Amino acid sequence: MPGLAEICIGMLSLLPLAWARVVYSNNEVFLGQQSASSYLSRSLLWNKWDLELVTPDSLERECIEEVCTYEEAREVFEDTPQTNVFWNTYSSSHNTAPRVDVSGLVAGILAVLVSAVIATVLGCYCYKNKAGRTAGSAPVRIVVDGQPAPETVPLAGIIAPGLPSYGEALTRSGQHDAPPPPYSG
Repeated sequence: MPGLAEICIGMLSLLPLAWARVVYSNNEVFLGQQSASSYLSRSLLWNKWDLELVTPDSLERECIEEVCTYEEAREVFEDTPQTNVFWNTYSSSHNTAPRVDVSGLVAGILAVLVSAVIATVLGCYCYKNKAGRTAGSAPVRIVVDGQPAPETVPLAGIIAPGLPSYGEALTRSGQHDAPPPPYSG
C-alpha cells in the first residue's frame, strides 16, 4: 500500500492540470502552437515600468491588455454613465471561473503536511517515553526475593590464574615488555 508521501506527491503533481482546467474556460490543458509561441514572445505591458501618473490613461492599456477593475475603467472614461456601459459589456464578456492562487494553495498544503509530520513525530516520541516510564525505568534489574540474580555467563567454573612473582615477571617475555618509543627532541 502506498505511503502518505507517495499519495501527497501524486496529488501535488496533478495540481497543475487542475489549475489549467480552472483558468482556461475552453477546458484544454495544452495551448495551441500559435498561443504558446505568442506567450513565449510576449512584450512588456504599458504600465509595468512607468508611473501611471505620467502616462495618460488609455482603454487599451488599462482594460484590454490587462484585466481591469471598475476603478481603472472609471479613470479612463472619467464619466459614470460611459463607465457603466463599458463595465456591463466588459464584465459579461469576461465571465470566467475565478483564478486559483496556486502558490497560496501549495503553501497551505505544505504547511498542513509539515505540521502533520511534526505532530506525528512528537506524538510518537511522547508515546515511546510514556511507555518507557511506566514499564519501569531502572536500568538494572533488581531481584525482589533477596536471592542473587542468575548468572547469564557462568563464571564459577573459570579459575583465575595466580599472579607471577617478581622474578618470574622479569624473566618472562610478552607483548607488553617492549621498550618505549624514542622521544624526539
